[in-house]
Amino acid sequence: MSNGESDPGTREIPGSSVVEFEEIPHDPIAHKDETARKIAVYLFWAFALVIVAQYVLVALFSCKGNKVDLDSIEKLFSAVLPVVSGFLGAAVTYYFTKDRS
Repeated sequence: MSNGESDPGTREIPGSSVVEFEEIPHDPIAHKDETARKIAVYLFWAFALVIVAQYVLVALFSCKGNKVDLDSIEKLFSAVLPVVSGFLGAAVTYYFTKDRS
């Protein structure tokens, strides 16, 4: 750099410019509220999907007269439904009581 050139790490690139930037506005409380709402809505739809799928599959296997598959579906939903409803209950409870703390 003895010939008058500046340091390559700090030289200006032709056709570019450096402008001031602003921080992206972020409201942590609004973000938390929006996330809680989305989780509650998604879990509600997951619960509704589980219920609808159960009734559709039970009706389908009942019409076909397939007792073995009907028993398997019953056992599956007996395990899945309490888990999904527990998640939904926790999410909805949190959503409606988050402002009380």
